[in-house]
Amino acid sequence: MAEAVLNNVAEALHALPKEHRDSPATRKLVQHFQEREEAMAKTMKRRGLYRWGANWVAGEQLDKLQAKEKEIDEKIKVLEAEFADVQKRIDAIDRDIADTERSMRRMDASANVRDPVTGRIGRAVPPRMYYGLQKDLQDLQKERAQQDAKVAELRRDAKAAKQELPVQRYTGTQRLIDAEGAPLMEAPVAATPAAPAGAPAE
Repeated sequence: MAEAVLNNVAEALHALPKEHRDSPATRKLVQHFQEREEAMAKTMKRRGLYRWGANWVAGEQLDKLQAKEKEIDEKIKVLEAEFADVQKRIDAIDRDIADTERSMRRMDASANVRDPVTGRIGRAVPPRMYYGLQKDLQDLQKERAQQDAKVAELRRDAKAAKQELPVQRYTGTQRLIDAEGAPLMEAPVAATPAAPAGAPAE
């Protein structure tokens, strides 16, 4: 059962938030894990198996998984570049929307006029430019929604790409161990894995 315990610890360490990875307790756990991992790796190698995240796979399968992972990483990089371009456009649209709304508010404020006879405050007919700005604002808001849809699509594509691996390195779940497989060390509480740096948000 040592194999299952080590696999669970590998899962837990992978899921550990970055801010907890350098704590004394974590460093001690990692040291114990590495000592037992080295011994387990020798045993597994004699069986033709090699570490793949929280799993053990055959050598031939490992080569295929590594090649597939490299292919997926390249695909993710392309998606990240597209995501960055879309985000830049969204930022530009947001600036344009803010500028347009400010211009419209200024026109709204200047449209308030006082009747020289009655003294009442009324509204002057907005200039033609106001309606042009109104149309621009509608177009910008429409494009903003389209860019949001692109972001959602890129996130779906990135998630799908990551799932193309036939054997995932980590699953984010702990495997159950029966009573005879008492842990050799205290494992940290599993946490939800953080998203990879730079990757499109889901």
